[in-house]
Amino acid sequence: MATSLLLRVLTTQELAADKSLVPLVNMINNVYGRGLEGVEDLIDRYSGSDALLDDLGTEGLCAFMLDTSQNLRPVAVVGAKRWKGYRNRGNPYDNGGDWEIGPAASDGDPQYRKKGLVDQCLEALYTRLLAGEQAGTVRLRMTVLEDVNAPYWRRKGYEQDGERWVIPRGRWHKLFEYTVIDMVKEISVIPSPGMGT
Repeated sequence: MATSLLLRVLTTQELAADKSLVPLVNMINNVYGRGLEGVEDLIDRYSGSDALLDDLGTEGLCAFMLDTSQNLRPVAVVGAKRWKGYRNRGNPYDNGGDWEIGPAASDGDPQYRKKGLVDQCLEALYTRLLAGEQAGTVRLRMTVLEDVNAPYWRRKGYEQDGERWVIPRGRWHKLFEYTVIDMVKEISVIPSPGMGT
């Protein structure tokens, strides 16, 4: 299977013109509620292609994997967009250059699970983000479900940033509210031996 996977990284504008856009949105919506109670009343993550593009914004990036042996089926995706500082407006540590990771999803089919596909998408995004950063450091942020997703992201080096907070009923789910936390991680260019002084 490994040889049948194609990793792509596109800007929002490139994604808008790409035939993978609609299948990506469908895959994200299909796996969005995995592991949650009452999935039948879950509100779609994206109402359509335009919603994903709007979420990524004009500076956004999207890394995704397609299975070339399955008619270019999307099997993993990670997006990066400028951090809007939803809860941290005025945070002295946010210089306006932070990025938010999301969406992040992988196909639920067992042949794609536990293969590090999201990790590969993340690494591709990290490389692109660092290549465009003059300072050599990028701060990444995300908002995750505290009990469901936070342990996974902690293993990836993200740390909780601030107190937990609640997504009210009706925003993500018709019946439930969710406790979430913001997480943060800094990545840097690792100098090659012999670079610099």
